[in-house]
Amino acid sequence: MTLPTPRLDDRSFQDLVDEAKRRIPKLAPEWTDHNVSDPGVALIELFAFMTDQLLYRLNRVPDRHYVKFLELIGLRLFPPAPARANVTFWLSAPAAGPVPIPAGVEVSTLRREQEAPIVYRIEKGMTVEPPELIACLSSTDGKKFTDNYDQLRAAKPFLAFTDPNPAPDEQLLFGFKNSQASHALSLLFDLDIGGIGGDPDHPPLTWETWTGERWVPCDVEKDDTAALNWTGEVVIHIDPAQTQWKFGEQTARWIRCRVVPAADGSTYSRSPRLRGVIVRAVGGTVPAMHAQLVRTELLGRAQGIPAESFRTRFSPVLPREPDEVLEVRAPDGSWEAWTEVDDFSGSEEGDPHYTLDAASGEIRFGPLVRQPDGSGRQFGRLPTPGSLLRMRSYRIGGGRVGNVGAGTIVVLRETVPYVDNVVNRRAARGGVDAEDLANALQRGPRLLKARNRAVTADDFESLAIESSPEVARVACIQPGVDGDQSRPPAGTIAVLVLPRVTDPVRAVPIEELRPSQTLREHVAHYLDVRRQLTARVVVSPPTLVGVRVTAELRSAPGSDPDAVQERALAALYRYCSPWTGGPARNGWPFGRPIHVGELFAILGAVEGVAYVESATLQPANLDRNTAAAAIERIEVAPTGVVCSSTHQVTVTPA
Repeated sequence: MTLPTPRLDDRSFQDLVDEAKRRIPKLAPEWTDHNVSDPGVALIELFAFMTDQLLYRLNRVPDRHYVKFLELIGLRLFPPAPARANVTFWLSAPAAGPVPIPAGVEVSTLRREQEAPIVYRIEKGMTVEPPELIACLSSTDGKKFTDNYDQLRAAKPFLAFTDPNPAPDEQLLFGFKNSQASHALSLLFDLDIGGIGGDPDHPPLTWETWTGERWVPCDVEKDDTAALNWTGEVVIHIDPAQTQWKFGEQTARWIRCRVVPAADGSTYSRSPRLRGVIVRAVGGTVPAMHAQLVRTELLGRAQGIPAESFRTRFSPVLPREPDEVLEVRAPDGSWEAWTEVDDFSGSEEGDPHYTLDAASGEIRFGPLVRQPDGSGRQFGRLPTPGSLLRMRSYRIGGGRVGNVGAGTIVVLRETVPYVDNVVNRRAARGGVDAEDLANALQRGPRLLKARNRAVTADDFESLAIESSPEVARVACIQPGVDGDQSRPPAGTIAVLVLPRVTDPVRAVPIEELRPSQTLREHVAHYLDVRRQLTARVVVSPPTLVGVRVTAELRSAPGSDPDAVQERALAALYRYCSPWTGGPARNGWPFGRPIHVGELFAILGAVEGVAYVESATLQPANLDRNTAAAAIERIEVAPTGVVCSSTHQVTVTPA
């Protein structure tokens, strides 16, 4: 796709002639004959023709020049952003002692015939430790607890849930001495009597872990007990935020099994009787980034001239870690690490500084700038002529190609003791391609307006978008008056961030709608150094207001009902989208309500629709994918934005 190029000057030949004629009465009032036969008008048309040719050439300045103009105001094209995924390392046998999973281990997808594998690198390692079970409690309400630990150690059967006929919210808690955060735990249950009424396909229970403020659900890998109906194994994944807490008389790190109504409303009619349980650590989950490490790359020898540049062998280059630096070989043979800076404005002549363009991999040393008195000022130190240069290490990667599906990162590229295999249980997300020139041209005016300082709401929004290519939309919610709970308190500025997604015209999963913790921290840090001293900035996701539309349409004669249904669904997903929705089709406005009447207009305009039989609007719970009763209007708070749940459209042929 050809990038759009703006017209720097859109005046035509006739515009130039008319502009010159309008100036005649003021500059030469004695000139009264403005007809085309007048020699003076002929000269005007001649010069207008020549100017028109200049404007034609000006409006075709190469894209490279546009980039250079943007660089003059400090704007750089965003490099690709790397995708991230949580990768589970499964042990070959339950951990008998600490099993380290080090940072820096590389995993990848399978190699295809025409495609290279997509490599991921572990960002933060962990140690898988055998769990030390020190408590077992049961409770009917989460406030009063019964201690079952002595019975569990003595293998004396006891009711897993206190009431023989368990009601919702009854729970069985296991406490551990050591942290099980990010662990995959295997619980081998020995049941004296299984529960009655638990449907294995719709289990009436959920597994959760305590994170200090609330219970967070655990992912269940498998359940051989069929919802505690018989002896077997349950494998769960523990949230990384698990923390220590006191329940009853025991302080520990907790997981619990809680009774909940099943999807069909059923629950246990009899509590399982537990005789014993063995808890083992069988794996661990760590964060990984779409990145590949390049070690010790020689760049060449320096000539020692101002503004000298070199390029890395691979690009784009990901944000550098502390040990990913340029090194210059000193005359004594040692390697000196230099410091990367954003620009040379604060660099003195002796400072070992350099810049690195992440998109192109270009490394540049400081320039020599001529001063008004004729002397030259060197910004930053220059390497000694003939010095050898090398990058100690750097990482490459990024782009949408890294947004791989769940279960695709399965190759362990290096040996990790006691690890059998790896897998990503959820799809990778966050990968964004390098910025194109069209988007950079839109950012340019905003950057000039903000001047790298956040004062107004527009400044905060512009700088938040500037902070990362992963940011798609931003809304700055200013403090409200006393008593207004829909807005942040005085002195606090709420910055709501929506991340980019691969395909916005669909029912986007809830985890893709919310910015990652890494992205939120990055935006918060970027704004923190640019805010006013009296402002407190809080970066958070917007309040997601789910909507579900159910519609019945009549297709026009000669139209394919299936095609009409597909177009109607696409129109609904496109309109009720934080990225493409709303009346302006540039993203649903923050705080704007939605009315069922709008949907009739959207559906009626779909090609092949004769008329809309009916359309209903329902508030939807995006976490559970459920919807409430239909209403005509859904209100949206100032911090909220409309998002699509699963829409349903039925088309009746004409």
